[in-house]
This record gives sequence, structure tokens and C-alpha cells, in this order.
Amino acid sequence: MSKSKHSIPKGILFAAAALTLYSLIPYALEIILKDPSVIGAESQLSGIDFTGICGMLERSFYFGFVMCVLYFFAGFYRKGDKTRIYAQTAVMIGSYVWFLYIINFGNLENFAGFDIGDAHVTMDIFITGLLGIMILVNLLKIPVYYGQYVDNREEFMETYDPDAYVLYNADSPDDSVRKTRRRRNR
Repeated sequence: MSKSKHSIPKGILFAAAALTLYSLIPYALEIILKDPSVIGAESQLSGIDFTGICGMLERSFYFGFVMCVLYFFAGFYRKGDKTRIYAQTAVMIGSYVWFLYIINFGNLENFAGFDIGDAHVTMDIFITGLLGIMILVNLLKIPVYYGQYVDNREEFMETYDPDAYVLYNADSPDDSVRKTRRRRNR
């Protein structure tokens, strides 16, 4: 009897972690910023206006459900499965879109404001240059995903698709190559 290629419990675990990270934590922070008395702090934090930050946390809460679905599929497929690379790439693209969405595509107007005496100061942040750098650095995950696939492919095929594993090993014309291959114990 062969094992299932996919892992529903691991997919649910990944989805729960993503839901916590992308939705529940920002929601809790938004509640605390809107009403600090929830945690026993002063009800007014010295006149600081958190409207922009609360908007950012609210956008993260809503888009977190999309990330939850994407992370489910990243956990659902096992290491060594070709489809996992596609799921991980979808998570990476989803994280780009999530980041762009929560920072309002680099234009954080009215990010925070506070009062100094009679004057009201508002901070606006424009970070479009940092977005390009973040995207380039994040693209380095693709070779990691491929390396993870290659490292676990043989074990995946042996465990979850024994017929294909026999054909995979039969491709080598030299018997000594097949005999010298060692299974990795990780």
C-alpha cells in the first residue's frame, strides 16, 4: 500500500500559520491601536493619529485570507513534487501582491500624525524604490525552491510513486551508478 502523495494536515497547518501571521495578528494590533484600553494602556496615546497604520493593518487582514489559501497548497504538496514548486512560486507572487496592497503600492499618505502644541504633523511615506530592491532579493527564493525539489525528488518518487522510481533508476545505463547511489537520511 503506497502512501498518499499529498498531506492535508500539513496543508491545514501551513494555512493556519498564514492566517495567524497575515490576518489575526494585524487584526489584534488594529484593535489595540484603535482602543489601547483593551490592554490596559491609556485611552489616548499622547495625540498620535494611527489612521494610516490602521488602514494598512486592515488591508493585511482582508488579504490574509488569500494568503491562507496559497499557503495551504504550499503545505499540501510534499517536497520533491513538481507541483510544490508552482505552489511555492504562487505564494511568493502572492506575498508580493500582499505587500504592495498593504502599503498602498508605495504611497502611504497620512501614515501617522501627531500634535505638537497647536500644530498637527502628518507623515507621508513613499517607498517605491525599496519595492524594486525587495522584489529582486525575494527572487532568490526560486533557486532555493528548485534545490529543495531536486534534493527530495528521488525520495519522493521512491516513497509515493514506486513504479516511476523504478523507471527513473532504469534510465541509468551503468549499473554501478545505480549501486553507488545512497539514500539521504535527513
